[in-house]
Amino acid sequence: MVHGFLSIHIIFFSILFLWMGYKLLVFANGPIRSFTIPNFFMLKYLVFAYVGSVLYNVVFFQLELNYGMYSNLDYVFNVWLYSSLGIVLIPLGMLIANLFFKFDNNSLNEKFFSKPLKSFNVNFGVLLSIIIILVVSALSLHIYRSIIGELPIIHVFSGANEAVLALMRSDAGNNFSGKLHWFKFLIGASSKFMLIILFFNKRRNFLWKFLFSICLFYVLFISVMNLNKAPIIDLILLLFVSGIVQKKKINLKLIVGLSLTVFFLLIMMYVFFMGQADKNIIAIFKIIFHRVFVSQIVPFYWYQDMQSSIGYLMGSSFPNPGGFLPFENFQITTKAFNHAYPSKVSTGLVGSLPTVFYADWWANFGAFGAVFSMLLLGFILQFLDLVFKSYVSIKKSIIPIAYYIYIMFFMSKYVGTSYVGILFDFEFVLISILAVILYFISIFKFNSVK
Repeated sequence: MVHGFLSIHIIFFSILFLWMGYKLLVFANGPIRSFTIPNFFMLKYLVFAYVGSVLYNVVFFQLELNYGMYSNLDYVFNVWLYSSLGIVLIPLGMLIANLFFKFDNNSLNEKFFSKPLKSFNVNFGVLLSIIIILVVSALSLHIYRSIIGELPIIHVFSGANEAVLALMRSDAGNNFSGKLHWFKFLIGASSKFMLIILFFNKRRNFLWKFLFSICLFYVLFISVMNLNKAPIIDLILLLFVSGIVQKKKINLKLIVGLSLTVFFLLIMMYVFFMGQADKNIIAIFKIIFHRVFVSQIVPFYWYQDMQSSIGYLMGSSFPNPGGFLPFENFQITTKAFNHAYPSKVSTGLVGSLPTVFYADWWANFGAFGAVFSMLLLGFILQFLDLVFKSYVSIKKSIIPIAYYIYIMFFMSKYVGTSYVGILFDFEFVLISILAVILYFISIFKFNSVK
């Protein structure tokens, strides 16, 4: 065990922290019957951050050993300690939001989950808008491909090795020579938002089912085209969450089925797209297990190691739009990657090393910053849930419901990255504008498309 006998104590206190966090979450939001913005975030935090922090402190992982990530056991212990504080303090922040806004989220959930959601009548304007948005997305994909050359997935079929594919992924993402945020919105975010709307109306008639199928295959393609694992998981989760919200209850069979589907798709990706075809199924399973449960949280080790060399950042990694504030923005995810993997950087690879949201706050302000960020994020999650769920309960229209699901999914990404720039997040702002435009189109007096 990593800490010897202390590892037994870590397991015991992890169970205790989980129990406390669950009790606070239920106290703030009532019994967990379906997905909402707060409890979906906590589920992803548990899977992609907390489980890994416990495992990292109990057993040795060969990859982390190879990179010297057990050299300082204080850093390793802090990975678990802060993630344990998060499992309790995030729900506490939700409870503070309830008290501040004098809302009873339990009663609001009772009203919101009173009956399943069925398909909705939508007018011709919404249908036409969906088609136009998907066409614009496809055209944007064509322009994006013309900039980067061949998509990384094409190089798989030409026999490129893993090192070449890694450079291709870098050129298509972190090293992209253009306004990547526009392409991320036009190609990815907008099409996923359309997919949610189509999901709720796919059983209405053949036209809606056909559009849903086209959109699904399109989103599936853009999820795998750059050979990243996360987008395909995100797509499966997005469909799963949409189904749960539609039925208004969590089904254990669906969760088991989802887990098996995700692992199966990841195995296929590693075998056919990630150059792991020579490994047996057990070895691939170990790689996937590490990728899902461990790799998102352990980079916090490098944030601590980097801080010991350069000191606390005192806010310099926070957004500085237009250089208005008197400091130069410190690109913390890129700097952390360069600090952790200098050998990879020397090959020309441009990488990024995001990790759990509070790492950025810790690197800037230490323990106080990390604790404050947990309470603040819980407050923000609860505030958004109260606002959107209140509106959706009154206006049972497809656009607000689709937007609520998208925001639920969008906010959950902050399990594995900093949220300090949320107000300047291009995707958040543009999806919100798009949702408002589509809502006003939906209430305009076109003929209803049944």
